[in-house]
Amino acid sequence: MPGLNKLLTLYKVYFAPLLPLLAGLYRFRYLNTGLRWLLAFVIFGQLTEIAARMVVIMGYQNIPLMHLYVPVKFILFSMVYRYYLDGFVNRYVIMTVAVLFVLFSVVNSLFIQSIHEYNSYVRAIGAFILAVYALLWFMKTLKNLNIPRLRDEPFVWINTGAIFYFSGSFFVFILSKLILAQSVSLMAKAFWISSSLLILFYLLIAVGFWKSKK
Repeated sequence: MPGLNKLLTLYKVYFAPLLPLLAGLYRFRYLNTGLRWLLAFVIFGQLTEIAARMVVIMGYQNIPLMHLYVPVKFILFSMVYRYYLDGFVNRYVIMTVAVLFVLFSVVNSLFIQSIHEYNSYVRAIGAFILAVYALLWFMKTLKNLNIPRLRDEPFVWINTGAIFYFSGSFFVFILSKLILAQSVSLMAKAFWISSSLLILFYLLIAVGFWKSKK
């Protein structure tokens, strides 16, 4: 199991974001505004993962990076859903939620969970909100019925990955302290599930980018 976890971590860091990154850059001229924000997340996620591994190799904790990664990731995804939920959810509501989330993240880092402590509260709340956005987009799509073939719509693939990743990760993050108190090995298995969902998400992002056409 430790060997499998190490292999999964290496794949997630160095190879999982590579497919959506290459697909996004290749199809860049066909990407709409929302998908370009998503490509920015892929690039930021790749750089953060590499930086986190380098910090560990140098003998330091990479947890402080997570206190930066989570609010920036949330902002980037808020911009994605600001585009895709336009006309269904007021864009000012999404931006207000993003600002409040960043403020909460700062307060959490300063007073609740220090930068040397895993920011599980912020990650859980962020995953929950983004999962709600993903559900709202499906509701918008079902209401409008303006997509002739769902399998040809790039964001259908991406949003499906978002549903799986954010909803699954929400339970991992919210229960992380309870799971860790029970068993370290159980915690490792929980994060193995989260990492697997992230890899699936990256693959579906790659499919979505590839299906983007002029």
